[in-house]
Amino acid sequence: DAQIARKKQRRLEQKALAEWDDSQLPAGASATIVVLLGLFDTSEADCADAAFYSNLREDVRVECGKAGAIEKVTIFEGSEQGAAAVRFKSGDDAQR
Repeated sequence: DAQIARKKQRRLEQKALAEWDDSQLPAGASATIVVLLGLFDTSEADCADAAFYSNLREDVRVECGKAGAIEKVTIFEGSEQGAAAVRFKSGDDAQR
């Protein structure tokens, strides 16, 4: 059951990434959100301990925080692309 759920989640994620369009975001949001890919692979995450994603989230927050103030870091757990989204407080910080 868990394997089927992961496959379904991966298909949904692939579809969402393929259909990604910044114009679907609220006005101004696209300028403050940065999507990062390749941060991890699923085999690495599956073998890691329970703190893997929280440690990764903190690492992303620290590294991206060097560019500016961050509102939120979202790690897409189980993502085949190793994806995360970082929302900066300002568009200028996101562009750095």
